[in-house]
Amino acid sequence: MNTPLDFATIFERLPNAFMVLDRQLRYVAANPAYLSITCSKLEQLLGRHVFDAFPDRPANFLTINASFERVFETKQVDELAATPYLVARGHDGPAEERTWLTRHTPVLGNDGNVEFIIQEITDITRLANSTATADRIDHTVVTPAPRVQTPAAAQDLQLRNLRQMFAQAPGFMCFLRGPEHVFEIVNDAYMQLVGHRDIIGMRVRDALPEVIAQGFLDLLDGVFASGTAFVGSDVPIQLQRIPGAVLEQSFVDFIYQPSRDQSGVVVGIFVQGQDVSARHRAEADSVRSAPAVFDRGRPEPGLDRDA
Repeated sequence: MNTPLDFATIFERLPNAFMVLDRQLRYVAANPAYLSITCSKLEQLLGRHVFDAFPDRPANFLTINASFERVFETKQVDELAATPYLVARGHDGPAEERTWLTRHTPVLGNDGNVEFIIQEITDITRLANSTATADRIDHTVVTPAPRVQTPAAAQDLQLRNLRQMFAQAPGFMCFLRGPEHVFEIVNDAYMQLVGHRDIIGMRVRDALPEVIAQGFLDLLDGVFASGTAFVGSDVPIQLQRIPGAVLEQSFVDFIYQPSRDQSGVVVGIFVQGQDVSARHRAEADSVRSAPAVFDRGRPEPGLDRDA
């Protein structure tokens, strides 16, 4: 008998770093990935103002605060470009500069106003410091973070709001149960990616048959069998977004994260990612529109160098 996966567990097992703030910008939740990336402890964060939780106010305080204000005003997702942060290398260690991409997502209350803000952090320090582009697709072992026991009040808050957070998350997410990869939970962004098909309760091979030949089912099988996460960047995928229509190509960044039960056995795969097709097209257009570089060592056609 399958044990239902609750949203608090999903939140804790998300491979990316997430934290949640209330309208006063006070911490109400943070997942283990966030605690790890910020070298902090949950009990030290809950109830504290985001800019008071760490000893030194970040140098980019105004930029981050302006992003929060835009979320409250527009009720839309706000993203910050690659931004440097000083982060301790250990709970008592010296600080080092890290480069993060930050996304702020509003969670609306019953009155239609922003009730919470979800912050998602992606650490791109390695990419920012490297000039190499050969590792566009990277295989990464993600060690499961320890389960953090939260105070009862914070736990109740998570259970009440994580379902809404999951549905409103701008990136696509789903949970696949068992070795047959059965769709158990799917958010709105994932439904949009696959053309709003009725996929809940279906195996991936039946719900999305076009991905089999593209190797995605083999990737899922490998992650489930090995317990090792797979991370893909700017990966092409062809999907049938309209029944009977031709396949449409998209590009996605994603992670297949194995999910384990209390005994450590892999019971499913959590999928999280973003559709980066627009970014991919913009980069391709930029390359095509770049001016040609002429060899100045040769005379242009029709010109005599000695003239």
